Amino acid sequence: STQSYMGSSISAGKKMMDSKTNKVPLLSKQGSTRTLSTVVVPPTQQSKPAPPPDDNVLLKGGLFIAFVLAFVFERVLFKAMVSRVESYRYVTMQLVALCYIPVALGLHYYHKHNALEFRALGKKHRSAIKYIFMGLLDSLHSLFLFIPGGMVTSTMSILLLQANVPFTVLASVIFLRKKFSARHYVGVLITVLGLFFVLFPLLVTTPQTPLNSDTILWNALMFMASCVFAALSAVFKEHTLKQHPINMYLMSLWTSIVQFLFGCIFYAVALHVQNVSVFTNPYPHIADNIHHGLACLFLGEQQSSFSTGDQCEFSILLVVGYILAALAFNLLLSRIIPLLGPQTMYRAVILAVPLVFLACIFSSLDAFKVSFSYFDWLSLCVVVIGLSVYHTPYEPGHEHHDPNRSTTKSARSASVVALDVSKPVPAPMQAHDVV
Repeated sequence: STQSYMGSSISAGKKMMDSKTNKVPLLSKQGSTRTLSTVVVPPTQQSKPAPPPDDNVLLKGGLFIAFVLAFVFERVLFKAMVSRVESYRYVTMQLVALCYIPVALGLHYYHKHNALEFRALGKKHRSAIKYIFMGLLDSLHSLFLFIPGGMVTSTMSILLLQANVPFTVLASVIFLRKKFSARHYVGVLITVLGLFFVLFPLLVTTPQTPLNSDTILWNALMFMASCVFAALSAVFKEHTLKQHPINMYLMSLWTSIVQFLFGCIFYAVALHVQNVSVFTNPYPHIADNIHHGLACLFLGEQQSSFSTGDQCEFSILLVVGYILAALAFNLLLSRIIPLLGPQTMYRAVILAVPLVFLACIFSSLDAFKVSFSYFDWLSLCVVVIGLSVYHTPYEPGHEHHDPNRSTTKSARSASVVALDVSKPVPAPMQAHDVV
């Protein structure tokens, strides 16, 4: 009975607490009589509730890891896809571009009906000419990415894509009048030095030079040309973003449609470039290439006598996997920039580059037998150092990042992240590349 009385008294005392005067009724003992006496509890001695666990740490960490994995899978699946179907790379590119149209259309209408902000943006700026020009640049970028991608060694492909850095800096200085710091230029020069090391065995005959060095060199130069169009596309989209707010989902839809249409127009030229890249006789008819390419991808059958190097079995699974990885990469990119900031995104890219390099070495992704030289390892080290130096200072226009404000520069830049068939390595805060 005594314990129940004390418990009820304490409970009653807690209910009588005056939060303004910090007076707490406590149970005191005077002789044999128990009474309630009021004492003042200093503010420093008041019990404070334990802070809730920071769930954002797990969320941010998981987002960072997911972004790195999406980057790695997207690059590895791309290389595996274009290496297995060397005669039908352009068919594969067009198929990927076609698959992005319904995805972009669904995302556009979903956000159009669920966010008034995107409806306002869509009505505020509608420039079909700019979307067409974006699609043209993205089409040329994809053309020079897919066609020679199978004839460039797997390790060389991930290293050559870092040419996005010098080309984007050059385009930003010329067209956007951006001013970069001396440390930026040092990082660019170190990156260019790393690119020279990866091409050196192809330019000079050494014991490390592969037998088919001429073929690889020609395709490597075309592969690097894709970075030129990626840089121009990135700079143009950033310039457009500064002039008008853009609905990223509407832009994705427009560029996906235009990119597919330009791909159909360029088909004859692309087919010739594809034949030159593999040094084979030209394919006789475009219709035959499309028919045999679709049979190779969907039926797993090689119906052409002009090429015997294609591995059609399960090729469609690689295409589907690449599309899903590229889609995941874009969606995570649009989340990681406003939540973690551009600098964290760049660190994830720098971490992913050597991971892709190692994945390419320990997997057979090349369409031909190739031995990796110490120049590849030297180039990897130099390129990673160059990227680290380049991304250490903030880029012009990205000096401050507030993840809690959706109106910051980095958050607004994230609105131009678009669905595209190529996602090589991202370029700073633009559509489809991350420099």
